[in-house]
Amino acid sequence: MQHGGLSTQSAREGLASPAEIAHIVVELPLETPLDYRIPPHLRTCCQIGQRVLVPLGKRQVLGYIVGLARSSTVADLKELAEILDETPLLTPALLQLTRWIAEYYLCAWGQVLKAAVPEGFRVQTEAVYTLTPQTQAQPEAWPRGRAGEILQCLAHH
Repeated sequence: MQHGGLSTQSAREGLASPAEIAHIVVELPLETPLDYRIPPHLRTCCQIGQRVLVPLGKRQVLGYIVGLARSSTVADLKELAEILDETPLLTPALLQLTRWIAEYYLCAWGQVLKAAVPEGFRVQTEAVYTLTPQTQAQPEAWPRGRAGEILQCLAHH
């Protein structure tokens, strides 16, 4: 999923048809943007500067679209999961400035973007637990410790 350079060129040229690949910078210490395939139903709404959720390993992480392209040199790409903004949160000027800061201070672009975006725009996740009827009927199979205490609390409420 790695992408060697940024695709500001494809943005400047203007894509006649909707892009199929998004170059994503995630808020992790990675050197280069990652390429993700844009699902067909999202191709007309993808814009540079939008926040997105993308799969990375077993989790989904927040990222920013920094480029769009028709193709990628990487074969088996994962799909972009979700677009979080209707309109881009980051302007081209802010993307250019944050990229310059990252290069000048020798740090990851994603970490500079994380510092530049206000805390209110962070993606927060929360775990929701439910007790299934099958599990509730077998309290002897519940784990011990904190997990068991949580199951007991769920069973009583």
